[in-house]
Amino acid sequence: MITADVDEASLVLQVERALAAGVDFVQLRLRNRPALEVEALAKRLVDLSPRAGSRILVNGRLDVALSSGAGGVHLPADGLPVAAVRRAAPPGFVVSRSTHSRKAVERAFEEGASFVVFGPIFPTPSKPGHPGVGLEVLEKIVSSVPIPVYALGGVTPERVPQIADTGVHGIAGISVFEREDGLRELFSRLESIGSHDPH
Repeated sequence: MITADVDEASLVLQVERALAAGVDFVQLRLRNRPALEVEALAKRLVDLSPRAGSRILVNGRLDVALSSGAGGVHLPADGLPVAAVRRAAPPGFVVSRSTHSRKAVERAFEEGASFVVFGPIFPTPSKPGHPGVGLEVLEKIVSSVPIPVYALGGVTPERVPQIADTGVHGIAGISVFEREDGLRELFSRLESIGSHDPH
């Protein structure tokens, strides 16, 4: 997952590198930007390659995700209900949800979420004062639902093996995906997650 308030050219370059490295999804999150601006950038990302479109998720904007041809929408924890979005979305459309509790994870699954992002797992600058829920809680979350769970919050390449041991489907992050050298190191470690069956 890549999220950044950077110039468009830099963002497109980051997304190209991430897609080439094999990320499952890229979440486009542009806060406080006009819908037409977000739509134009989403279309540009969708057009990067034949497979790119299915891997682009627009944060919080179902209308923009649909009009841009993106593969889906990622709903914030306090965003639209998954069930309502699922009813309005076409077949095969990805609907993911940010979650911070087991109850929220289970509700997202019951309403038809494709996957959930759960965290923060470790302390992170984006959530000052939050200690992180830890790996034991993450492991319980992973076993509580049959849909993929992505771990978020304080994720570093060094922590990937510990995270993989919980059975999690993958990781989500911002800074961890932003440097090209970081991507190479990260994806060598992510192979351990790919060899785990979370269910």
